[in-house]
This record gives sequence, structure tokens and C-alpha cells, in this order.
Amino acid sequence: MRKKIIPILGLGILLLFSLGADLPAREGQWSVFGYFSYANGNYYLTETTRSYYVAGGFRYRTLKWNVSFSLPWIIQNSNLVQRTGSVYFPMGPEAGSEGAQNWPMGMGSWGRHRNFQPPTSHYITGIGDLYGYASYQLRGGEFATFFVTANAQLKVPTARRDFGTGEWDYGGSLTFQKIFNGHFSGSLELGYLVIGDPDSIRLMDPVFGTATATWFFSSSLSMSLYYLWYSTIQEGIRPPRYINLATYIQLTERVSLVATLGRGLTRASANITFFTSLELTL
Repeated sequence: MRKKIIPILGLGILLLFSLGADLPAREGQWSVFGYFSYANGNYYLTETTRSYYVAGGFRYRTLKWNVSFSLPWIIQNSNLVQRTGSVYFPMGPEAGSEGAQNWPMGMGSWGRHRNFQPPTSHYITGIGDLYGYASYQLRGGEFATFFVTANAQLKVPTARRDFGTGEWDYGGSLTFQKIFNGHFSGSLELGYLVIGDPDSIRLMDPVFGTATATWFFSSSLSMSLYYLWYSTIQEGIRPPRYINLATYIQLTERVSLVATLGRGLTRASANITFFTSLELTL
């Protein structure tokens, strides 16, 4: 745990100093946002887990920086699935094979918790983990067509044990984006995520990445198609893979809407995911 706190503190100090250094140069913008997300899937088990997240948060951005924090309220019909990075992942048994269909409800006595609740028609609810994201533009500008961005993410374990591992997660990535003719862009992201191990499970720290194609129909409307992948998180289980379609709409000068629909491509992925966010610039 101490080994993980050191890079977290270092990242926080770097973020504060860098953001503070940018403030005198140009005043940034504050905004508040709320989002709703839904996911359902068997996650290699025999019953369906349904997850509902309702969250609020705030964002601060300048020409170079974009920093946000959010805290969700979770409604879920089991304590099997948790959000890790940008995906829902089953915190199942020690894996030696894909799934555990021969175990009761797909789980055995060596599951994540002794009080594991298998998927049922009854829902449990509570506060989830606090998430923080930061990005800094290393290359590019107002009229540039090629951008390089450094990204960082941090999960603070604020959730009760039904909804969280009780451990810190953190990671970073680089994004490379090229804009073509002002109407289309392509981008690639590559990163690394450190996941805290919950009770009785050994999780591996994955490499992850995205490949995104974006079409700009106007200054207020765009659509993206992107593929999200992770390397192995739990031994013996194919990691999450998703294909997603996203739409961005600038409703007014101060209000924007984002909606994303995703389809899981592996048995450790949710079958369907949906996400929508409304943001108000202050």
C-alpha cells in the first residue's frame, strides 16, 4: 500500500504545481456535470448483473489542462461487478479457466468476499469510488492539426466493500490525435493501469488502449467510433474489449451533451453499456 501512495502523492503534487503555474497565463473555466451509466452482462457467469451509476462532478480546464472529479451513486443487483478504469469488470474467483459455470451461480466459496451476493432481482445501493482524471496537452494549439496529450487517472477508495475493492487504482496514458480537413480525426491512446488487489483475488496491472475515429459535422455536433481494449487483468480470463459509438452535442453556449452506446466483445465484458452526461459551464 505504501508503494502505491508514493506515486499517487507525486502525481498530485505535480498536478497542483503544473496547474498553478498555468493559471497566471490564462484564466480557466469551471463546469459542473452529471452522468448516468448502465451496464448489463453475465461476465462469464450464469446470471445477469445490472449496474446503474448516477454521478455528479466538476471540471476545470484551460488551453492546456483538463481536470475533473466525480463521485457516483451505485444501484446493482449483485456485488460481483466493479468499475475499473473505463470498464466494468467481474471481481470473480481465482481464475484458472474462463468462467466458473460449475460453481453455484457461477461463483465458488473462494469468491471476492465471503458475503458475495449473486445476481438476483434484489438491488443493493451505495456510494461508489471517487474518480479523478487529468490531461495535459504536450503538443498542439488552437490552430494545430496534430496533438499529443498526457493523461492521468486516479481512483480513491471511498466505496463500501460491496461496490469497491478498498484499494487505490491509478494509471497514465498518452494520446496522439490527427485532424484531417477539419471534418475527420483519428486518434490512438496507449496507457498502463495499476489496480489494487481486493480480498482473495490477484489482479494484474493491464496495458490498455483505444483507437478512435471522429467525424465533425459542425462546431456543435460530432460522432466517434472507438475500440477499447485491455491486456490480461485476471489470469485465465480474456480481458474486456469494447466497441463504442459516441455522440457529442453542444446544446447551447454553456450546455453540452454526450451519449455513448457500447457493445462488449468478450465474456468478461458487459453485453451492453450506455452512458450519457450533461455538462454546464459556469
